[in-house]
Amino acid sequence: TILQVGANDGKTHDPLFLGLIDNKSHESHHIEAVPRVWSELKSNYSLRHNSTCHNLLITKEEGSIPFYTIKESSAIKKNLPSFWRMIGSTNDNHALKVLPQLTRDDVEMTLMKAITPSGFRKQTGLESIDLLHIDCEGADYSILSGFLNDFRPGWILIEHKHLTVKELFLLRIGQFIRGYSCQRNKDDFLFTKRNLLEK
Repeated sequence: TILQVGANDGKTHDPLFLGLIDNKSHESHHIEAVPRVWSELKSNYSLRHNSTCHNLLITKEEGSIPFYTIKESSAIKKNLPSFWRMIGSTNDNHALKVLPQLTRDDVEMTLMKAITPSGFRKQTGLESIDLLHIDCEGADYSILSGFLNDFRPGWILIEHKHLTVKELFLLRIGQFIRGYSCQRNKDDFLFTKRNLLEK
């Protein structure tokens, strides 16, 4: 079972899409908060019968949470790179950090209903996850911490480039203590349970 949090459109710069489309046996769940991007995600996985696409915002606490995205009019006017559509965050400064040419007037806020990782588990009835992929524009560490209260995936692929130094340290130490080895590339960590490597 594969769970992807911050799935974007499921296809653009995505490490899982081609493998999932070619292999119909794995159950997969894909979570995307931005409605317009979720619609594309759902379309890209429409032919895969055991993939479910969820239009949800995953956070530490449930309730109505401000969520910040870039205005489409601003993206067109400022000729932003195509990845502007992937940028959505509960941090009102995040888009400005990623694209310094933006101002606060270029960012729009939407109140979204948020659900916790435990709430998602109860809602879906998921009992286990084999691969957890998180790409959540800086909220990655807190979201992973929430899922680890309920699951111990064999593999965790998580974006690290927006994390603080403290979060990076806690992430590496925490996963080592939980029995994971770590591989790092430019943007992501791949944590693998050490007992899987021994096999």
